[in-house]
Amino acid sequence: MNAEHSKMYHGFLVVDEFQGHKDVCFQLGHIGSRREQGQILPYDRLIFEYDELDKEEQIYSEGCIDEMFLSSEIHEIEAHFKNTKDVKFSYTNAFLPIDGNSMAWSWMPTGGGIHLNVLTLKSNTQPVIKINAGFNSRFCECSACKAKN
Repeated sequence: MNAEHSKMYHGFLVVDEFQGHKDVCFQLGHIGSRREQGQILPYDRLIFEYDELDKEEQIYSEGCIDEMFLSSEIHEIEAHFKNTKDVKFSYTNAFLPIDGNSMAWSWMPTGGGIHLNVLTLKSNTQPVIKINAGFNSRFCECSACKAKN
């Protein structure tokens, strides 16, 4: 497996305030099918029992992997937000391989409360990276929301 693909990452942005919510954590996700973007990832190594899944399960699980970030991408995002005030960026290692019945978080029907924003990062070293930044206000536990309840 290519070293670039041996680890995948989840990214997060915490902003001081967003639409009346305090210390809001946005989950970040790479936008689009990597296969359609010409990036072929070793899905059979990143998804548990990939070859035993039916085509629909493979597509859902590939979407989950496609949302994660490669090492070069996560470090590019980190550099982009390094000196940004009121925004804290962090990331965690993804646990791989993922289960074969996984679904990308941005695909999940949640019944409202989702704020999905698109960030576009330009760089000298990477092609443009388009990122979903999602926050579900229905489950917000910030001090402002707790005071309302």
